[in-house]
Amino acid sequence: MTDPTYTLRLSLAREATTFRLSEDALHCTTATGTRTLPFAEIGMVRVYESPGQTSLFGQIAPSFARCVIRPRRGRAIVLSSKHFIGLGRFEDRSATFRPFVDTLLARLGSANPRAQLLAGMPPVLWWTWVALLAAVALVTPVFFVIIVRELVAGRALQMPAVMSGLLVFGAALGIVSYARVLRRNRPRRFTPSPS
Repeated sequence: MTDPTYTLRLSLAREATTFRLSEDALHCTTATGTRTLPFAEIGMVRVYESPGQTSLFGQIAPSFARCVIRPRRGRAIVLSSKHFIGLGRFEDRSATFRPFVDTLLARLGSANPRAQLLAGMPPVLWWTWVALLAAVALVTPVFFVIIVRELVAGRALQMPAVMSGLLVFGAALGIVSYARVLRRNRPRRFTPSPS
């Protein structure tokens, strides 16, 4: 049986990395070398979905999944279902990302039951999104009332008001989909299913 692998390039500043799972470690290989992280040294793994970005004209940036692996000492390892190809170009690797992460979690759960396994966004990020959505939900009706009042009074709308209105309206259109993503990604602990 061959070890599961996953290849990813996070960004322009990062080089392509091939991640390989052995029975007791995660191996990260780049052109400059290999970093081996034994499962026993992993303190926490967090898996969550990023909401992406939508506009009036469609999806600007699709949502993607992330897996952040924090060792007890040293820098974190980040895996993503979004692979960087070139400036402004990404490839969706969800079909291979999810099985790799599921196998990682199952092996980690067996080898290191003390490791924290977390699902959902980091709390600070989650609460930031909640605050932004609440602000949009509060501002949208107020902004709409102000625009209607100006039009009823016969005053012409200035360009900044029109642009602001389009931005608020665009954000308001995404509230339901963002709220769904936030509900799925609330911070919590989880137990992986055995592989």
